[in-house]
Amino acid sequence: MGTAQRITDWDMLYPGRFFKAGELADGERRILTIADVELHELEGNKGLQVKGVVSFEGERQQLPLNKTNGICLREMFGRVPYKWVGHRFAIYASATGGFDGEPCIRIWGSPELTADLVVTIELPRKKPFKMTMHAMGDERSLREAGQRAARKLEPVREPEPEPLGERCQEVLKMMAGAVVDDDLTDIEADIATESFNTREKRVLDKAFAKRRSQLAAAQVVT
Repeated sequence: MGTAQRITDWDMLYPGRFFKAGELADGERRILTIADVELHELEGNKGLQVKGVVSFEGERQQLPLNKTNGICLREMFGRVPYKWVGHRFAIYASATGGFDGEPCIRIWGSPELTADLVVTIELPRKKPFKMTMHAMGDERSLREAGQRAARKLEPVREPEPEPLGERCQEVLKMMAGAVVDDDLTDIEADIATESFNTREKRVLDKAFAKRRSQLAAAQVVT
């Protein structure tokens, strides 16, 4: 069979011009250096639309800019896109942030940031939500410490016997896999525009608080 690459996600079956979430490994924060920012007419869910497209040094693939990612870059590097050239930022795969809850590419932060930057995302007909652009200078050591601590933690479990909706249960599983507080922040951002009934909201609020408490306790131990 040779040494063919293992296909771990459906996106990998159809490599193309643009980065896809499924092409990034779990937990990967891929750092890219901006080479150019241009406008292109692209086919999307609403037909042909003009969007910004970012090219990168040493990379064949590009990144089309949806509004969320565009706002993140603006807040980190300013309102003049041609001045973004040469700046670096990291992308990662968000599990549910895309169209119809599909995985999508989101921006994690930049090695150039000296402190975390909280960005408010305001989209048409949607409730504003916040995302954290991470200062990545010491991210590897923090994540490794978080992974070690997470192995000692019990997963967040639903305390009530009645079944919850499938989406609510999926979010609880995502929380159980969180290894640092920023992972929980990403999950909150991903579900900010989703609807849950009163009981599910109560359960999710308790689960977020419990997981944060567990991660904080683990950091003290390590």
